[in-house]
Amino acid sequence: MAKFNMVIPHGLPQDEALRRIRDEVENLKREYGDKVGDLRDSWRDDTYLFEGVTNGFAVSGVILVKPSQIEIAANLPWLAVPFKGRIETVIRERLMSLLG
Repeated sequence: MAKFNMVIPHGLPQDEALRRIRDEVENLKREYGDKVGDLRDSWRDDTYLFEGVTNGFAVSGVILVKPSQIEIAANLPWLAVPFKGRIETVIRERLMSLLG
């Protein structure tokens, strides 16, 4: 597994950032739920934990919603490493739009 870490700053109150991230997670599950098998996810206060299988590969991670930033740490399959830059760009753009 390859490590993936990102920090996205935001200027929202933490509870509003958390609400937006929770809503986006639900949207993503509806949109891409058929592409992720064995999804196990849960919220613990301001922390979202997830793990599942996509295209036969395990993925897992955590999203922390902090007062001034969102932190994402995930484990990606080695085959995704060549796409890591693109993955970061897509996530960053989506979150900046969401939290802007």
